[in-house]
Amino acid sequence: MAALKNAVIILLALATITSLYILAVDTVLWEFNPRNGHAYALIAFTVINLLLIGAVLAKPRTGLTITALWGTLQILLLIADVATGLGIGATPTESAAYLFLGEGAGVRNPSGYAVDILLILYIALAIAGLRGRKTSSAPSAPK
Repeated sequence: MAALKNAVIILLALATITSLYILAVDTVLWEFNPRNGHAYALIAFTVINLLLIGAVLAKPRTGLTITALWGTLQILLLIADVATGLGIGATPTESAAYLFLGEGAGVRNPSGYAVDILLILYIALAIAGLRGRKTSSAPSAPK
């Protein structure tokens, strides 16, 4: 359980660092923030990642459960983010290419493949959180 808890903390820290990198370099994110609020949302998500690190440290079983839910929600939000390109004049295909391939509609994503890294980290968090929940709810072997 301790190894899994540590792995989840590392994954959350990596997701936080990746999000901070995106916030620092993705000028398109900030350019369209007044229209869609995505930069502010990413700031909030980054803060939630930090809070989850505290939750996993303080109450591992609860923290791992919440982390599994959070990871799943983030996967869905990253996939749904493709549709939000319509609000800035990009097709879903162009948005997907921009987010996950590093360039779409002739616009290079300054953060490169950081969104792909986030997606992988959140998939790993969802799986690890579920595994941790199952591990912590399994009955202990008699001593």
